[in-house]
Amino acid sequence: MKMDGLQLIQMKNFKIMSYKKILMFIIMIFIIPTKASPKVVVNSDWVFTEMANFRLISGISNIGASNKVPLGLEFELRDGWKIYWRNPGDAGYPPEISFSNSENLSELKWYWPAPKRFVFEDMQNFGYEEKIIFPITAILKKPKEPLVLRAHITALACKDICVPIDRSLNLTIPVGHPVKTDHAASIYSFEKRVPTKTTWPGFNILSVGANKNSILIEVKSKHPLIKPDIFIESESVFRFGKPEISVSNDRLNALFVLSNDIPIDTNLAETPITITVVDGKKSIELRRSISTKLITKPVQSYISFNWLTVLLAALIGGLILNLMPCVLPVLTIKLLQVTRSSGLDRRGVRNGFIYSAYGVMFSFLVIAILTIILKQVGVNVGWGMHFQQPVFLGFICLILLAFAGNLFGWLNFQVPQSLLWLENRSASLINLEEKNSSKVNHFFTGAFATVLATPCSAPFVGTALSFALSQGPIEILSIFLTMGLGLSLPYLLIAIRPEFLKFLPRPGTWMKKLEIFLGIVLIFTTIWILSILYSQLNTNSFIISLTLITSAFVTAGAFHLSSRGYLKSLSALMGVSALFIMAYSEPPSTIRNLNRPLINILTTGEKIIWQDFNPDLIPDIVKDGKGVFVDITADWCLTCQINKRTLLSNELVKESLSDNNVIKMQADWTLPDPTILSYLESYNRFGIPFNVIYGPANLDGIVLPELLSESSVLKAFKDALGPENIFK
Repeated sequence: MKMDGLQLIQMKNFKIMSYKKILMFIIMIFIIPTKASPKVVVNSDWVFTEMANFRLISGISNIGASNKVPLGLEFELRDGWKIYWRNPGDAGYPPEISFSNSENLSELKWYWPAPKRFVFEDMQNFGYEEKIIFPITAILKKPKEPLVLRAHITALACKDICVPIDRSLNLTIPVGHPVKTDHAASIYSFEKRVPTKTTWPGFNILSVGANKNSILIEVKSKHPLIKPDIFIESESVFRFGKPEISVSNDRLNALFVLSNDIPIDTNLAETPITITVVDGKKSIELRRSISTKLITKPVQSYISFNWLTVLLAALIGGLILNLMPCVLPVLTIKLLQVTRSSGLDRRGVRNGFIYSAYGVMFSFLVIAILTIILKQVGVNVGWGMHFQQPVFLGFICLILLAFAGNLFGWLNFQVPQSLLWLENRSASLINLEEKNSSKVNHFFTGAFATVLATPCSAPFVGTALSFALSQGPIEILSIFLTMGLGLSLPYLLIAIRPEFLKFLPRPGTWMKKLEIFLGIVLIFTTIWILSILYSQLNTNSFIISLTLITSAFVTAGAFHLSSRGYLKSLSALMGVSALFIMAYSEPPSTIRNLNRPLINILTTGEKIIWQDFNPDLIPDIVKDGKGVFVDITADWCLTCQINKRTLLSNELVKESLSDNNVIKMQADWTLPDPTILSYLESYNRFGIPFNVIYGPANLDGIVLPELLSESSVLKAFKDALGPENIFK
């Protein structure tokens, strides 16, 4: 039965409408939430007074396998009312909480956010106004048992008069699957305001001296000081007056002069003080002793810095990056391009490699400019930090699978017409398709190589980056471009001497098998990226994202087999949906991270037990005569994984690490962590792997090279612990 033209048009429109309905159905499933997530809140009842309202809040809903529970004591103060810091100043007393009648509570850790200064006539007081949450960590006696808190709160609230607060609060957290409550973000926001010695990167106390009846404290900051203030605490209960503050013209240095009531004949060298400096949202807390001049011992490292050696290190480091596993996927693609180039003339080969070098240099230029901009606005920058972002990893997964699909013959990339100006029209010995896109493809191959190289810290790379990121824009630009030159040297070498490719076989049917093999290599690389993504997403988001990415890849293959256009659109839609899920995903649950074992199994079956990373404990451990080995690592750092495989298989190093007098601390930087970044910046380092060994003979630590070796580790142990304590 024949159809007329109108019927054919109606049939075609029906099919188009059907495809649109399918796409809308996919959007409804993966993008539009069907039901709002219920709020999870766990808190005590409010206690209402004329001065303030207060309550206990919990960051998790239930008690699970962890023995740590994040809590907060929240105060909402009436207008004009204030409560006190741990050091109230000239009068008053700080809030206290007692849990003496609680059940399943072993220990309580109370944290104090940075205070404000309140001046009334000659009185100096330190505390808080409006709203404050005191972060509290409850340590349980037994996990997987309910926590019953019976708290007694005492505090002093002051306005024109001071009124004591004396009330009780009750809170029960049941057993079950722990999830974050709506209070978790609020507690964390005030945790970030708790000053430690690493919370202000680039801050240093230059001197703590005495002059008659005054204490002089000179400080330096990497970021401009706006309105700094200082708080001094002494175990000897000395009184310190309001500081006179002088800030340098460049606002990077400040001098605090504080009057005090310390007797003149006091031995100031034996007077320890706690110094807390606050400037807006920045704060830091450091322990010092008063002296005529504070002298700090420089950090010992086996790497020295000067301009020429750093440029040479950047060049060599960039060259070595070509051999690192991070760049392997791009090298496989480049290998195929090289093989295809064996049939071209000298000019065609040279153009392909020059444009790859252009891609590398352009990418390093962009990275340098972005780094300069971020540093100028006060953002802390580190090498490879973009691999801490799930959306970036998801995008890399899709790109790798797209390249694999191209190698399998499923996808054919079409270069946008706007980019065809890059093509040199004089190339006459390549076909029309190559003439339109080959140079652009080579350019983006170089750019992609740069992106994948950024999580790698090859030998010499850390040295160059540490110097660059601690300097100004000119140094950053020069060193990054030099590193890009090093990465592009192999491409430039072949561009200069194309005859180096004569050893390659001529193109033939064997290339199809090579393309399939290289595509499989890219798939395995994608699996590795997905394993990193698992540690950055919660379980549900990861499963959905994995399903969408896999489905997008399979759908691309189905498009190749059936040549149905809507499958190509559906594949792209699922890929975009996966990125959408990653962008709005919650991070992995705290419980999953807490239960992650800090154990490395050696090749001999022995175990190394790593402690949680806590830089504040290192000085006390070293003073007890022990050594500390610090390992900063991440799932996305392949150089870190290489160090683990080679270092832990060495018998002498294993003996050193397994000694009871050496404390092993491991910090996982797979996810962003300001404590780790501050620790790295305190050593002027901005990338990983990063390893330091402390000991009685070197309290400030010895920094190891990026690629560890038996000789470097054992020498550092000897220098840190002393010859009499070195392992036999």
